[in-house]
Amino acid sequence: MSDKKETGRVIVTYGRSLIALMIAQSLGARGIDVIGCDDVGMTVLSFSKFVSKNCIYTAPDKDEQAFIGHLDSEVLKNMEIEEQQLDVYGEVLREEYLKAETFMKMVGLS
Repeated sequence: MSDKKETGRVIVTYGRSLIALMIAQSLGARGIDVIGCDDVGMTVLSFSKFVSKNCIYTAPDKDEQAFIGHLDSEVLKNMEIEEQQLDVYGEVLREEYLKAETFMKMVGLS
């Protein structure tokens, strides 16, 4: 692993998963700001030293529009408050059905 520190910010979804934890550890160790999200409050990402913030969203399989709305507000909130753009949205497991086209519209890139 490289000792080079990166910069940037990523939202990692499905924070209860060990895969999400490994993603957060890998990116966080490189200096990337990791925000962990899930539809439950207590997840493995909640306890990771590599995660700067956690957020809760509506379960995407229960209400896709509310899920998109929560992520949209989280992206905008972090862009405005921190004056730094969100570089990556990392879908883990359950959220993979959210199509790229929908996400691109959500963040204003389409």
